[in-house]
Amino acid sequence: MKTIFFDFDGVLTPDSTGTWRTIQNLHQYYPNIDIEHLTSVYRSFQKDFNCGLTDIDEVFGDFCDQLGKNVDLEQIKQAYRETPKNEVMLELVRNIRSNGVQTGIITNNSRLRFKILTEYWNLPELFNFIIVSANVGLSKPEKYIFEKALELSNSKAEEAVFIDNQEKNLVAPKELGMKTYFYDHELNEIEKLSSQLKAWGVPV
Repeated sequence: MKTIFFDFDGVLTPDSTGTWRTIQNLHQYYPNIDIEHLTSVYRSFQKDFNCGLTDIDEVFGDFCDQLGKNVDLEQIKQAYRETPKNEVMLELVRNIRSNGVQTGIITNNSRLRFKILTEYWNLPELFNFIIVSANVGLSKPEKYIFEKALELSNSKAEEAVFIDNQEKNLVAPKELGMKTYFYDHELNEIEKLSSQLKAWGVPV
């Protein structure tokens, strides 16, 4: 195998989605805001964020108007930074890359959140390629984002693996001919994943 691609939230983090974690973090800062209302407002913008049509800093006034409260943009950025790491998965990434195999991320994310996390986590130290839906203009499960990932990594589909915690996101890469692996973020069975990668010839 030439390139191993990882989903971000739910694989490199212990949370099912980044949206869930962001909302939880924001609610800690603003406990007087009803969490269901906060969730509804944030999710109403999410598709445009993930497809790169806009971002929270560009529609911040509208966001606050819909929320019915003036919040601090810097606290939203801090909510992004406080995304927890799945340390055992990141260690696996380190081992794979140190053994000469390319590593990459394919994620549905906004430009701002992932710019912050790329810098805060120093992701280029671990990953050769970072493919963010907001930069591509289409999100998973669309096939194009996987085609773009293969193009950027100069990999044939049969030379690549994609790991995700949502089975719907594995359909398109599998159709392209990539190896796919469903990772249950709740179980976080890193040894099981390592065994499968070894079976595919990946040095871990």
